[in-house]
Amino acid sequence: MVKKYSPWRIERHLGNGVGGQRVTSLLASYNRGEAGVRRVLHQIAQEKGGFRKEKRDFWHLYRLKRLPAETMDYVPRVLAAAVVCGDPQRYGLAPPPAPPPNAPR
Repeated sequence: MVKKYSPWRIERHLGNGVGGQRVTSLLASYNRGEAGVRRVLHQIAQEKGGFRKEKRDFWHLYRLKRLPAETMDYVPRVLAAAVVCGDPQRYGLAPPPAPPPNAPR
């Protein structure tokens, strides 16, 4: 059985180890798994330049292509969905008209 963790539990376990981009790193951890993201961060920490803060965010891992393709696609798509849902009319998506109050369902 695969054990899935909630994003809040992952955030608590990762703590500040994910850098300043908490939301994107949290989404990556939720999609890839906490251990997978930790493993990549540990590998980067062993490289020249060490574990500088700017190397711990999702977008740095994205540029290096150090995460699976699924995770690299997942995080931007979730962020895009959040942006579009915040202002759907701006992107040409209008909510359906509300039915009249006495209309049958």
